[in-house]
Amino acid sequence: METFGMYGVPTEVLVTTDPDMTGPIEIEDGFQLLLPGHTKLAGDATPVDLVAYHQFKSLPDGLVGKLCALFPAATPMEIVDGHQVHLSIEFSSALEMIAAAG
Repeated sequence: METFGMYGVPTEVLVTTDPDMTGPIEIEDGFQLLLPGHTKLAGDATPVDLVAYHQFKSLPDGLVGKLCALFPAATPMEIVDGHQVHLSIEFSSALEMIAAAG
């Protein structure tokens, strides 16, 4: 479960991974798809037309990631812009914790 915020009030959502999921974005050479999945509201399981489709690639001295959240065309830009901030904080914080534990 995750809190989806940055627009209106915070909303609890569930992101369900689907390893067989294909998306409209081609996976680049050397990258692996990580955490592909669909989203629904935590309260009543209403599907949300939001798709997570992150790609990562190992490098000799680290990794590179392409974070992707696909929204419907009618999504307000405040949600899209806010989610960019959310993904940046979420993944950079996770990598900082991994580095500190290493």
